[in-house]
Parts: sequence; structure tokens; C-alpha cells
Amino acid sequence: MVLAAIHSLLDPDADLDELRVSALQSEAISPKECALPRFSRRALKRLPTWDLWHKNELEQLDQMKALGMFGSPIKLPEGGILMRFRWQYRIKVNGKRRSACVVMVLQGQRQKYTP
Repeated sequence: MVLAAIHSLLDPDADLDELRVSALQSEAISPKECALPRFSRRALKRLPTWDLWHKNELEQLDQMKALGMFGSPIKLPEGGILMRFRWQYRIKVNGKRRSACVVMVLQGQRQKYTP
């Protein structure tokens, strides 16, 4: 979306569909990745490029740890809400694979701890 907005500012007569197709046809995307309906962790783990995706996950977790986003584990208080991570995957236009860690509560889902 942002890329399309920037592209249309730079070239108002540009064909945005052509821009999207060229991004999808990048040489950085393997044919098996291109064939996936969506980038789920389960599907990506079966591909030969899984090491690249997993490396990004570890980098993301290291960055979060360096920022002090993780504390020591504690027992969930009574009535507390447990927020689990969910990974989102995408390939940037420059071909870099990105793994982003998000929290389920952002989707409006709440999960309660049951010992």
C-alpha cells in the first residue's frame, strides 16, 4: 500500500498492477514460496528456504530482548490474560525475508491461562 502510494507520487501514470507483478516475480522468491497461498509458519518450515525465515525470527527475538521487552517468567495472576506470539511473514520488495512477531491481542483475541 505504501509502496503504491509512493510510486504513484513519483509517476502518476504508472501501472500499479505491473509494479505488484514485478514484486511478486522477484528472483529472491523461490518457486515453492511463490506457490504458497499464504506464508504460514507450518508451510515455510517445509521449504528449503526455512533457514532464512528462521534466522529472521531469531534476529527479531534478539532485538526484542535487547530492548528489554522480555522479563523473567512469572505465574499468571488470577484473571490475567496470556498473550501469545504469532509470526507474520513477508518478502520485502528488495527480496529480504522478514519475520515479524506480533501479539494475538492485536487481533482482538484473548486467551486465558488454565493451569
